Amino acid sequence: MSHYLKAIQIGVAWALLAMWGTGALAQTEVPAEPADTTVDATVVTEETPVDPAVADIEGESTEADAAEATEAEAPAGPSFEKAHNRYMAGQYKSAIKLFDEILTATPDEGPARVGKARAQQAMGRTEAALETLAAPPADNAAWLLMRAELLSSQGDYADAIALANQAYELNTLWAPAVRDYGQLLKKVGRDDDALTVFEQVTDIVADGDYREDAAQLVAIGEILQVYSEMKGLRASEQANNIFNNYFQVAYQDVDRGYWPAHMAAGWFALEKHRIKTASDEFGAALMLNPNIPEAHLGLGVIALSQWNFEGCLAEVKTALATNPNLADAHVLRTMCLLQWRRYDQATDAVAKVLELNPNHIEALSLAAALAVRGGDVELAKTYSDRVAAIDSRCETLPLAIAEWLSAGRQFDEAHGYYQEAVLMAPASASAWTGLGELYMQVGREADAKEAFEKAHEIDDFRADIVNYLGLLDDMELYDVYETEHFIVKVDGD
Repeated sequence: MSHYLKAIQIGVAWALLAMWGTGALAQTEVPAEPADTTVDATVVTEETPVDPAVADIEGESTEADAAEATEAEAPAGPSFEKAHNRYMAGQYKSAIKLFDEILTATPDEGPARVGKARAQQAMGRTEAALETLAAPPADNAAWLLMRAELLSSQGDYADAIALANQAYELNTLWAPAVRDYGQLLKKVGRDDDALTVFEQVTDIVADGDYREDAAQLVAIGEILQVYSEMKGLRASEQANNIFNNYFQVAYQDVDRGYWPAHMAAGWFALEKHRIKTASDEFGAALMLNPNIPEAHLGLGVIALSQWNFEGCLAEVKTALATNPNLADAHVLRTMCLLQWRRYDQATDAVAKVLELNPNHIEALSLAAALAVRGGDVELAKTYSDRVAAIDSRCETLPLAIAEWLSAGRQFDEAHGYYQEAVLMAPASASAWTGLGELYMQVGREADAKEAFEKAHEIDDFRADIVNYLGLLDDMELYDVYETEHFIVKVDGD
């Protein structure tokens, strides 16, 4: 599931908590503690606990000038450094021009080609970027991996996996290749294969070379996030290790201009429903590079979680001004319009995503949800079949349908889809949380508590889950008044 589809769960959770008005929102951010910036080169397990009391992920952002980021290959000289720094500052057109000057003199210069393609990608010029990286050398992992990323953005997962596998086989200790290859395998439902790849992280941290490499640190943190979820490790024991010892070390100690570390920290915090932390991290990234489309998507997700539809769409518009072909920006726009109940516009928005990537799982799921809401079962099935062809056990599809049926108060139909989601992915905290939210809306507090407790067993660091359980505990003490048609619960205090 992408960051953006998870985002709507934040909006639903916050809206429901605000509706019940118990003060639970004030508990969303856990108290901050000083960040431990000593790199812990281990995967935290049940046998090596971290005190949950310091699992704060609040870390302090530091403003810094843009600096050269670590690359998989050594820079080609001063001209490369200048071009790369322009890219890191968000001056993409200027960076492309400088990379072209390098390539005019040395057409086969690998780092310059990858750098140019990345700048083109940032502006939405995917086809041009693919042309820049045509016929990748079999021994250039960075070239192979970048081309895989571009193909994946167009929905060509098979070719992307093949290229990512080549990059991974060239260097199994290069964390970006491990991360991207594993994530691609997971996207198409090959979870066992993905887990095998992610397990390579133990050899990477044992090797120790990652300590002074910001890109490696960030990739390791992102691997550990998925790996720990797949292994069922306690989230509260993993969070500080990932956030403080990988993301923060990358941007505080290794390279203060490496904004991708702020972006990774922001998305990590947002998925744990730490809204303030996420906002600070996206803001820190934009201080270093004002033209990061994905940072504006992060801020748009936060706006949507607060029912600020205009604010969300404004952030989407800013993102698209830099990269008009960013599929996930159109996904977020679809979600916003759906929540705003502008269904015709949402249909147009999701169609735009599928023009850019016909195999975008989240977009196909949203399209199916729109069709179900509109009563067009046959159309919904065509989208469902397309998702199944990519991943036959993808819980994203029933979860998306359930969320939008529930939003439309079609609770009976939504319940069936939530049940399908938890059966397909019993280790999904999001699926159990969604089911719990539905039970809350229909007054089945006992069933809601059971669902939230299951979600808490999976992820005990998600603030929304913790808040819901606290809310239900409080509600047990409410005064209850029954009328002919209603049961009213009131906080006696």
